[in-house]
This record gives sequence, structure tokens and C-alpha cells, in this order.
Amino acid sequence: MEIQEKLLLAEQHGLNIDDIETLVLNGKIHANDLDFLERGAPGFMIYDDLAEQLELLSDEEAGRVIKSGIHYKLTGETSALSAIEAIVFYSLQKSIDKNQKKYTQRCVSNFKNIVKRWAKK
Repeated sequence: MEIQEKLLLAEQHGLNIDDIETLVLNGKIHANDLDFLERGAPGFMIYDDLAEQLELLSDEEAGRVIKSGIHYKLTGETSALSAIEAIVFYSLQKSIDKNQKKYTQRCVSNFKNIVKRWAKK
């Protein structure tokens, strides 16, 4: 991703791009420090409530749901599943989306703190 695209994405997340550009130009931060905006959370968790739902499925069905979750996390695309698999996958999808949003919010907050710290010097 080009630096201008990263800055546009940073601005969409409420980051001050003027401060970021200044810090990049002064060598305080690197443009790659914004990669978290496009990369997202490094994975996802299967919480107890979803694990209980997966236990009700056969091993093959549970495997398809989990693989569909992995595919969704990496690409944002959903897979074709049976009706029962789709119901369980919906819970997994919502969990992935919720955690992704929470992760991004935390990263943005941390990055704002980094910008504040380096902008003071």
C-alpha cells in the first residue's frame, strides 16, 4: 500500500495526517507503522459459546465452519455452507468482526498516543 493510501486510511480512522506526515519526514515513525490499519487483527478466537455450538456438529461440519472462518478472516469472503453450518458460522463471523473492530480501535488509540509523544519532542 502506498503512503498516500495509508494516510487516507489513517484519516478515516480519525488520525491527524499532518502530524503523521511530519513524524515520518523527521524519521520519528515509519510509514510501515500504519500497516495495522490494513492488516487487522493477527487472528481470531473461538469463545466458549461458539465452542459449544461446534460440539453439536459432526467433525466434518465443524471443520467446514472453522475453515470458513479462516477464509473469512483472511479474505472477507464467506463460503457456501449447509444451513446448520451457516447458523454456527454466523456466530463466528460476528465474533471475528467484533474483535477486528475492537483491535483496530485499540491500535488507533495506541498510535494516537505514539503521535502525541513524538509530537512533543
